Amino acid sequence: MDTNGDANEGIILKVNEDVNEDINLKVTEDAHEGICLKVMEDANEDNNLKVKEDSNEGINLKVNEDANEDINLKVNEHVDILKEDLKPAVKNLKRTYAAMNGFIEITLSNGLKKAQCVHCEEKFVVEPGDDGGTTQFKRHVQQCEGCEETTKKRLIMSYKTCRIKNDNVRILKNFNFDQEKVREAAAGMVIGNECLFKMFKSKVFNLFVNSFNPEFERISPRIAKGDCLRIYEDEKEELKELLETVDKLSLTAELWHVGNKTVYVCLTGHFFDSEKKLQRRILSLCDVPSPRSGLAISDAIFKCLLDWGIENKVSSITVDCSSASGVALDHLKHRIGSNGKLLFGGKVFHQRCCVHIIDLMAQNGLNEIHDFVDNIRKSVRYLRLSKKCLLKFTEIVKQLHMPSKKLILDDSACWNATYSMLVAAMEFREVFPRYQGGDPDYTWLPTSEDWERGEQVCQILKVLVDVKKVFLRSENLTARVLMKGIWKIREVLSKKSMAENPYLQAVVLKMKGIFDKFWGELPLLIALATVLDPRLNMNFLEFWFRENYPEFEAERKITYVRDALYELFNGYVVSQGSSNSGQCMHGDGPKGCSSSVCVHTEDDETLSSSDSFELYMEQRTAKSDKPELDMYLEEGPCHSALGSGCSVLEWWKARSYGYPILSKMACDILSIPFGATSRSSLGTLHRIVDHYHASMSKEMVQALSCAADWLNCSNGIKSSPDYEKNFVKEIWLPWGL
Repeated sequence: MDTNGDANEGIILKVNEDVNEDINLKVTEDAHEGICLKVMEDANEDNNLKVKEDSNEGINLKVNEDANEDINLKVNEHVDILKEDLKPAVKNLKRTYAAMNGFIEITLSNGLKKAQCVHCEEKFVVEPGDDGGTTQFKRHVQQCEGCEETTKKRLIMSYKTCRIKNDNVRILKNFNFDQEKVREAAAGMVIGNECLFKMFKSKVFNLFVNSFNPEFERISPRIAKGDCLRIYEDEKEELKELLETVDKLSLTAELWHVGNKTVYVCLTGHFFDSEKKLQRRILSLCDVPSPRSGLAISDAIFKCLLDWGIENKVSSITVDCSSASGVALDHLKHRIGSNGKLLFGGKVFHQRCCVHIIDLMAQNGLNEIHDFVDNIRKSVRYLRLSKKCLLKFTEIVKQLHMPSKKLILDDSACWNATYSMLVAAMEFREVFPRYQGGDPDYTWLPTSEDWERGEQVCQILKVLVDVKKVFLRSENLTARVLMKGIWKIREVLSKKSMAENPYLQAVVLKMKGIFDKFWGELPLLIALATVLDPRLNMNFLEFWFRENYPEFEAERKITYVRDALYELFNGYVVSQGSSNSGQCMHGDGPKGCSSSVCVHTEDDETLSSSDSFELYMEQRTAKSDKPELDMYLEEGPCHSALGSGCSVLEWWKARSYGYPILSKMACDILSIPFGATSRSSLGTLHRIVDHYHASMSKEMVQALSCAADWLNCSNGIKSSPDYEKNFVKEIWLPWGL
């Protein structure tokens, strides 16, 4: 053969033998058997992969690189000879490439088959010999706008999905590793999940991350701390820019205790953003130096206000009921009020946390039965420490066919947990005396009188727990919910005070003393918010006063609230101008909110008769010569004013056309938080900082706490952890043993 004469005889003979025996025969066999896909893979992938695999070890994988040019030319001649036989394989190759890159095969009306892009629906020839090669598909993928939009959604990494042994496998297609992004993500994980910095020293953690990408460089705890502080500073600058657009904001201040050494003031801001949406952000977690007097707390808060540049924008501050907090707010009111910019002359500046008032009442009730509580706590702790004792206790429970299967051990810092412990123990009231008969070491059995007193106090505590849960569940505690809760507590205390049991009367009297101190004279802010709730209006407040006070006293209180309401409204009229033009809040408000009924329209472009009537009434109100407050009070309560998913604030924003000044005043008043100072307030008079934060520096505690809140708000994450679980230990009875 010619090849034998042109090249080395031994090598060329071997090549010809391999080509003739392993390629041509294989092509012929596959062509006769209809398996063109195998020929396509052997012919197209790396041009002669089969030749390189079957050649001897000296030529394997080196034909194209190390062999002489004559051998390469001869091999190419053999490939050219095979082209006619490979045409069916080329056709399948084009279709396979197209299918993997967003093309589908379609059949036209004339029977011609073409490939169509799934993004832009452009059609391409797929028949061999008619310009139907794979180059056209590759070129189109690079230029197709639809493909570019899809690519933008793939972030940094993109994958190719293939099927191996009936499993979908994602194969990494392209990846740009960025150590800076990894560090930023690691800092976000520390902030969001409260991870310890020593985690970065862990060999297991670093091996875990390296398994994803060997280019990962170990992050030291020092670098991680710096990254967290950088995120804190960046988020703080963004929040400062947001607060510059705010006209007024309300604050809540809460004390966080770290043992007996450190006390933080957690300052949270509540304000409307540019879209008139109520926002909540932790502003600072500042340290209160010793001695922790009211003046020291005032200095810490005022320093924070200066840092944020909001000292002239504060309308109110909600704090707990401690004397130190009262002194602190008196100092703050004098400092901030000196410029004359306090809302309503500072009459609603100092607000007390409603949840903290409930905590004080509950603590007073539990203090009256402290012997019973102490015996129950020691009994549960005794059973928990001995498996043998717990088994014996469980056997008695089974004999009495009792359904309850667990006890609860509380933390004395949380009265909610103490209440749960007492309720669980009362389920086993008949078991404890029987258990004492078989265990002489058990000496904490409550007396029958203790059980009776505990049960009566727990009936009152149950009402406090229920009301408190409602308060804490409310994103923005409304006057309607607050008044219902206050009414419920007042009702149960009045009923229990009439009991014949003198001991119960004494307990209720102490709890009622706390109630009368803070809610006996209804706070002015709560009264104003009640009137500005369209479902209550002035009518409910008149009913409240007449039900709880003598006629003369009720009339005096009603007059006081009405005069205060008009004084506040006149102040807004003066500050915003007597004309209504240009004073309305922009936006038509959410759908479903109306002055009388909740209307749902299927077509937003057409107005139903009820929508037209509402528009007519708003326009009529706007043209009326009567003051807005007079017209609102004359309307009376609208019991169906709020539709599903519509809040009081949204209702007022929707009424901004008819009540431009009154709606602004209502939103300012209703945005003031008179509920819980913190969602973590589930039973402790002051929040206790956990060990995670207690082990860090003061600067790091502030950075991590604030940054976590800001990132959650930016990402739309609403965290509502059940902090009560941290104060409760459940002890399940070994029922199956």
